[in-house]
Amino acid sequence: MASTRLALAAVIVLAVVALAGCTTTLSNDSSPDADALVADAMEGDDAEAVVGERTVEYADGNGNETTTERVWETGDRYRLETVSSPEGEYDGDVVVDNGTSILSYDADTDEAIVRDPSTTANVTEGLESTYVGTDTVAGRDVHVVDVDVRNESVKRGIDVVVGDTRFVYPVAIEERDIALQHQRLWIDEEYGYVLKQREIYEDPDGTELEVTSTFEEVSFGEQIDDDRFELPDDADVVDPDPQQWEFADRAEADDHVAFDLPDAEFPDDYELRAVRADEYEGRITVHEEYAVGSDLLWYSVAEEGLMPAEPDRENVGTVNATVLELDGPTLLTWECGGLQVQLSGPFDVEGLLELAEGVPCE
Repeated sequence: MASTRLALAAVIVLAVVALAGCTTTLSNDSSPDADALVADAMEGDDAEAVVGERTVEYADGNGNETTTERVWETGDRYRLETVSSPEGEYDGDVVVDNGTSILSYDADTDEAIVRDPSTTANVTEGLESTYVGTDTVAGRDVHVVDVDVRNESVKRGIDVVVGDTRFVYPVAIEERDIALQHQRLWIDEEYGYVLKQREIYEDPDGTELEVTSTFEEVSFGEQIDDDRFELPDDADVVDPDPQQWEFADRAEADDHVAFDLPDAEFPDDYELRAVRADEYEGRITVHEEYAVGSDLLWYSVAEEGLMPAEPDRENVGTVNATVLELDGPTLLTWECGGLQVQLSGPFDVEGLLELAEGVPCE
């Protein structure tokens, strides 16, 4: 499970979705100060303890997915539980911020990853806010504000926060190289808490991704037990940060690892950019990065752990590879002399299969 805290950031479809409901647009003369509303929401100091349930809808060119989440928040502590998700993949997963660390718990594996809280800078100077009007969310009156991002560093900052709203995103979304373009916020009139938000991101290739989070029910001022901000006693805490090394060439990497790297050869116009290795949960993987014009190709080798759990195709080509096609890269993975080898990048399967011919397997 992937997690990320935010509120001035999220995810979108192929166009800005028009404001739904019965929003009332006010004239500029009578409108509240949009910048002040956003700044107040970012501070998040007015809201009492919050308990609620919300839906989060993800939409892009491939379709829509919706999760349902339960939220508890008081002071600097926060808990989010995934109630339902597509095919139940994230059901029961938990994110807890206890004020000193953020813990992400995977219900399927009973494993928890612990991270330090993000440090959020004041980014209001990189934002342009416009007051839209009023609306109702979860039976409460809200101000509606549009936020456009002017500063590129803010566009790339997925840790931007309005209040203490957090979201749990599928791994496929968090791994995308996306930039925030636009956000619409529905801010509670009484507490300055964001009850709904819609964000639009854009991939480098122009594909848009939209995420809309909406509280379906919410209450303020409830007493929340301290144990809400703890994980199950049997949760196995793992180190989220793999060890990493960088090498001058493949020979140096080969000396570092316990297995022999296949002596792969690629076309002359494939420029070697970097050779690295990482270790995660005891598994070491070597990665070579090649520049092919404006594209990048990755050649990765490991003893295990590279095979995708749910490939799109299997037993492809003479190497009997598995194929996984993501939004940007295609992953071609196969068994090679007791190792697992993977070629990945923005190429078609046929092109990757041709490159696989240059990887000797004994």
